Amino acid sequence: MKRLVVISESIAFILLFLLAFRWPGRLGGALEALAVILLPALLARAMYIGRRWYVIWISLFVSVMLLTIWMPPTISSKGGIPAWLSWVAGVLLWAYDSLPPLLALFSARFIQRRVSGWRGLTAAACGAALVMVACDSWLLHIYPWTWATALASPPLLGRAAAFLGTEGFTAIIWIHGILAGCFIATSAVKKAVITSISALALLLTLSAAWRLLPRGRELVIDVAMVQPNYPVNTHVPNQLADMWRRSDALLQKEGLPKNDRPTLLLWSESSVTDGNYLLPGLGLGEIAKARGVAWLFGTDGWIDRGSPQNIVRGEVAEREPFFQAKVVPMPFGERMPGPEWLRNWLERITGVRSWAPGKLNPNSSFYLPAQNGESIVVHPLICSEALIPRRVRAGLTLAGGDILTEHTNDAWFETSIAADLHASMVRLRALESGIPLVRATLSGRSGLVREDGAWQHFSDVMADGAWSFELRWQPIHAPGRTVVPFYLLLFLLVGGITLFVWPITK
Repeated sequence: MKRLVVISESIAFILLFLLAFRWPGRLGGALEALAVILLPALLARAMYIGRRWYVIWISLFVSVMLLTIWMPPTISSKGGIPAWLSWVAGVLLWAYDSLPPLLALFSARFIQRRVSGWRGLTAAACGAALVMVACDSWLLHIYPWTWATALASPPLLGRAAAFLGTEGFTAIIWIHGILAGCFIATSAVKKAVITSISALALLLTLSAAWRLLPRGRELVIDVAMVQPNYPVNTHVPNQLADMWRRSDALLQKEGLPKNDRPTLLLWSESSVTDGNYLLPGLGLGEIAKARGVAWLFGTDGWIDRGSPQNIVRGEVAEREPFFQAKVVPMPFGERMPGPEWLRNWLERITGVRSWAPGKLNPNSSFYLPAQNGESIVVHPLICSEALIPRRVRAGLTLAGGDILTEHTNDAWFETSIAADLHASMVRLRALESGIPLVRATLSGRSGLVREDGAWQHFSDVMADGAWSFELRWQPIHAPGRTVVPFYLLLFLLVGGITLFVWPITK
């Protein structure tokens, strides 16, 4: 009977995990938020009532595996890696990515075994949250993802990210999980309910306070984007001409550009790879000027494997070309991880050389001339780096930005859930930064995420299309755009552990 109960619990954990990371959201995203709040609480309860650690870990392993089961066959078919090796890599990935929640539970149990009562429970909750925040922020993720994504699924809760950031959401999920799990395990249902209501009240209060944040001047542009659905890892001749054929048809159909506002034309990552587009004198500025648009597109490095790869180039009349290389290359796929000795060893055994990362600087944003003489600042992100909060914060701090663009090649994912996961996770960048994010993809889920968390997708996966829309907004001066909430969170978590543990154990 006990074995049946344990199996039933494990199945419940897996179902909740998959429910938390589905996309698009159900019930306005509330279902995902509920699942991600419940799951850590039930995992903590399992730990408190004495479930074996490997039972919890296996449940997490299966959950992560089912979420990213698309990865090994994709790596094998698109990356030229033997199938057996890609599946070995997949197993290692699933084992690794399922460890942080287990480590968080271990840390909570370790603290509570040494400090009893409410002090120990509070310190345990802070310890678990600190482990999860540290794992999300600094430890290796092949494909970056975070529990905070599901909590931000309903925009009403997601707006609190303007104050808390992604890491603050993760901390709330796990602080609530440890507290509620302990109370449920000890049949203190009333305390568990109070804990849940308190967490919800905090998020709703911050979401309401979001409306009080100062706004900048109103900005308005027309956005045009083309999704060509080119096959991945395949040379397509005459891409530049083909992309302009599609773009010219869209601009003519929509009557763009307008006289009273600028037009921003966006092409995806890898949209133009039929030549060396790192050369300055190609006449691309004249092409943009002739059409009256500002133009951002994705191309390749074209020098050697040890140079930056995945470049966004920008062109606008009367200005020098804009270049920004991908700052955080994808581990293994684009750059071997770790220190130089480890990277060199991995390169030798795989036969693949790493691309160099791009650098952020004050010129890492693209300036779009506006009709009133003041520029609109566009900060571009390339594919997976849009999933990394610290990358976006660093770029906005150094170069500024009134709007984010993401240029991504989702053709790697084909029709798997990965394209949806990627699209769902970038919502937090708009909420944290207080500015809209426009996604231009090669093959699917192109769209817009507003600064208030509302979103719209224009395309299905593995399909082509072209769209334009007027975008009118006021940039929000959100604290989450800076590093202040992140380091304040670390200070509070470390302080919470120290404050409640040190007086007892000194």
